[in-house]
Amino acid sequence: AGEDTSQMLCVIHCHEGEVKVQLDDEYSLTVKLIEAGTAAAAGDSSSKDAGDSSVAMSQQQQQIGDSGIGGLGASLSSGSQSPAQLRTLCRALLLHSQSLYHEHCMETRLASLALEQKDVTPAKGFARTKKEVKAPSPHILQSCVSYGCKSIFEKKVRMVLKRLSRWLEKDMNCPDNFFVEWLPLALFDSQSRFVLLFRDQICIDVGIKGDVLRVTQTSGHAGEFRAVGFGSELELECFLKLEFRRALAHG
Repeated sequence: AGEDTSQMLCVIHCHEGEVKVQLDDEYSLTVKLIEAGTAAAAGDSSSKDAGDSSVAMSQQQQQIGDSGIGGLGASLSSGSQSPAQLRTLCRALLLHSQSLYHEHCMETRLASLALEQKDVTPAKGFARTKKEVKAPSPHILQSCVSYGCKSIFEKKVRMVLKRLSRWLEKDMNCPDNFFVEWLPLALFDSQSRFVLLFRDQICIDVGIKGDVLRVTQTSGHAGEFRAVGFGSELELECFLKLEFRRALAHG
């Protein structure tokens, strides 16, 4: 898939083709794995490859947290994400897995064709041995978990930014607000990035990759540079409030 899939998986249980992994402290992802050939015969719309074995995942077999696709409508409490947001994430994960598997199949097919073109005619009396070509594993499960973590984390960070905007205006009586610019990345990218500017005092670059958030800050006055990592959106909120208070005190 062309991206780093080295993120460790927190597996809750794995039994008879069903894998449940933790996305964050609030949500988990349950995936039912079936053979790709069986999926094609049954008409499933998406398939996956985990490690060396091909698997498929249907929409009804994917769940997030205690409220799955089938149970979201009846659930009154879905945590920090709304039922509609969770449904959208489930569909995005299904589409992501399908696109990764399709790309894997195409790479395998192209590699096989390239090898066939390089084959020379065997000497008389010798049988040609057909070599099986298989593209590297796309690590679809890892990619989907990384994308799911990032999507949930990003939505929480966006809610933090909205709260901070109201906090500056109402609690701190600040006439100025901060400016946020998100970097436009590919739809299924496992990372997000944005820069936050406040007056000429604060310039912060924030990167979200999977379930990790890293902040890089530069100071225009002293030319200072520092970087720090956070494990939750609440830690980021506390950090930004301290920075805003410091900026207002020296403003």
